[in-house]
Amino acid sequence: MALPARVRFPSVAALDAIETKCKLRGKTVEITGSNDPSADLHGKLTGELVGSH
Repeated sequence: MALPARVRFPSVAALDAIETKCKLRGKTVEITGSNDPSADLHGKLTGELVGSH
């Protein structure tokens, strides 16, 4: 059984970096498995942490 993952602030920057690299290579990215508060945090901070990673 998989438990929902909780995303921490530094993880949002890491996810953004991975997502950006994949998109630059023409790949589609879908982040799954995070709990609702983590998904909300990622949605609010995505693209706002430029230079953090």
